[in-house]
Amino acid sequence: MAALQAVGGFLGLLGLGLMVFKIWLFVDAVVRRADAFVAAGKQTKNLWMILLGIAGIWNVISRSPIDPINLAGTVAAIVYFVDVRPAVREVSGGPPRPPRSDW
Repeated sequence: MAALQAVGGFLGLLGLGLMVFKIWLFVDAVVRRADAFVAAGKQTKNLWMILLGIAGIWNVISRSPIDPINLAGTVAAIVYFVDVRPAVREVSGGPPRPPRSDW
């Protein structure tokens, strides 16, 4: 019984973390310039706001991270975070980064 409670607690924390992640990415998409998405060769800003908004709202409604709709929203959020966000930041001139040392 304790193992089930531990798994339930872990899934609850994972669901909460994913909800924060999706909402943060939605806000990130909102503040980006719409033309930067097109210039980066990605889908439109509106599409990403819809996908991430639905993902965040569904995560609030159903906190289970293994719900099929939550899994689809998590995949969309990861694609935005790994592929779209860096490309849009590069095109729109994101915040300056510290110089890298390749020593």
